[in-house]
Amino acid sequence: METHVSLEGTVQGKAATLRLVGQTLEVILNKKETWLQVPVELVLDVSWKSPHLLISLLAPKRHSEHASRILTRDQWAQRHANKHVASLSLFQFRAHTYDGSSWANTMMKKAYDRTPARRRVLVICNPSSGKGHAKHVLEDVTKPIFQAARFELDVVETTARGDAFRFCTTLDVSRYDIMAFVGGDGTLHEAINGLASRNDAVRALSIPLVPIPAGSGNGLYVSLHGAEIGFSAPVACLTAIKGVPYSHELMAVTQPLDAFGSSGRWPYTLRKTTKDGRGYVQFYSFMSQAIGIMADIDIGTEAWRFIGDIRFTLGYVFAVLRNKACPIHVDAYFGASGTASHASMYECARQTPVRVLQRNGQLQHSSAILHHEQMQPHTHVDTTKDLPSDVHRLRFGTVLDELPMSPTPFDPTSASHPPSDVWTRIHTAVSTVYTGKVPYVARSLLAFPYTCPDDGLFDVLLQEQRSSAMKKIMATTRGETGDHIFDHGMDYFKVEALRITPYENAMKKNPRHYISIDGESVPYAPFQVEVSPLHVSLLTLSDDEWLAPSIRARTIDSHASRYASTATSPDS
Repeated sequence: METHVSLEGTVQGKAATLRLVGQTLEVILNKKETWLQVPVELVLDVSWKSPHLLISLLAPKRHSEHASRILTRDQWAQRHANKHVASLSLFQFRAHTYDGSSWANTMMKKAYDRTPARRRVLVICNPSSGKGHAKHVLEDVTKPIFQAARFELDVVETTARGDAFRFCTTLDVSRYDIMAFVGGDGTLHEAINGLASRNDAVRALSIPLVPIPAGSGNGLYVSLHGAEIGFSAPVACLTAIKGVPYSHELMAVTQPLDAFGSSGRWPYTLRKTTKDGRGYVQFYSFMSQAIGIMADIDIGTEAWRFIGDIRFTLGYVFAVLRNKACPIHVDAYFGASGTASHASMYECARQTPVRVLQRNGQLQHSSAILHHEQMQPHTHVDTTKDLPSDVHRLRFGTVLDELPMSPTPFDPTSASHPPSDVWTRIHTAVSTVYTGKVPYVARSLLAFPYTCPDDGLFDVLLQEQRSSAMKKIMATTRGETGDHIFDHGMDYFKVEALRITPYENAMKKNPRHYISIDGESVPYAPFQVEVSPLHVSLLTLSDDEWLAPSIRARTIDSHASRYASTATSPDS
């Protein structure tokens, strides 16, 4: 039965009726004017101290002084594609009433029906991130919203590369329920690696993480919220306040120790040796790895940060016109679950919610079950299930180890199936290799449309060198929808592990080659990637799936017609 609770009072000197109608808060002035209407999910706090009721919420900005603030439930349900959501900002008002205690309690229960209220949050801010406006996002948006929600708030500002890593290695995570990051994906990369390097890595990584966009790409944020609403810091803050958790696999990366030299530029502290005494560095990636054109535009356009994320598109066009080859060997381990079939990848992505819910017995009906069992105040999501005793163990060894190779290279353009039990070399010259674990890497690029957060695989996008410059440039027109994966000369597949080995002469001759991990530069040297047993806990506002952004559903729907003839045979 729909809840309908009303309270009479005055707002801005006018007679007002405050109504809770189902899942919507309405404020009616003079019994006729709808002055405010928002879903209860946008209500941050309601407190009553006679004779005043203070209500804090997010609401659309007004275009004129007398305009109403209205966001309907339908608009909120379609928030990934609704530009009204992009205009949300903090709004607070007082109502004069002498009997608001019961109404305030009812509102708070409705507003926080999936999550505890008034938790503890740590905000790590990189004030130089992106175009340098992270400080504004922190002071003018993030702090006021968390304070309006009556969160206990601590803030740490970084001043140098590696600060977030070093801070997280010694952080007392038991003091917080959530960690939020004002900056770009690089800030989150540092923090995750700091948490992963600890002796209690599993426990440390169980604290939910929330990106608040202030960088150039903000790939994780866009993957959680969609590209249409822009970089909305208020929506990100709301995710920290009311989001429910899902488990997101990390990828383990290894590189030779000698590639790092004696420089303190890279803070990674997981430095180990192989059985024969050779040193390697192990670190973690939550989003992507790139070499070739995609790394060149990510790292090589750092000086263009002042123009925002358009630098990636411009950098790509310039790189394509130069038509520089990427002289590397690409070796892949597909395993039993990996595939080069688009139809199979599509089907797996389409079935992901059902598959994961079935695999995790405690998740039977909705994200609310997960939340109420595991997301109580001052506790974190349990990510210890089925973990090996050594959480840093590598299934496929390190980048220094010899690979058991198939004698026959794999041609990704052929109709043949890749081998499942040995490594295989990808037989094609490439312009770039891009691998990832989130759908979006920027607002204009849905790079990995079929990626899944917890399937034991990561996606590989390989652009062939033989493709013409025009075809490569035209791929940018389809990147926003994920349709670039169907382009001739673009190979897209899923693997369990991947090794990239730059040609020896390329490493020596040209210092302007780059490798990008989560948007951060690492040494131009061989690297190997595999899915790690370690997970991070991320928060999402999605109502229909706990595990991944519901923006995937629109991509899956738009691609459905391509696979209609293979629906009964997804491996074709």
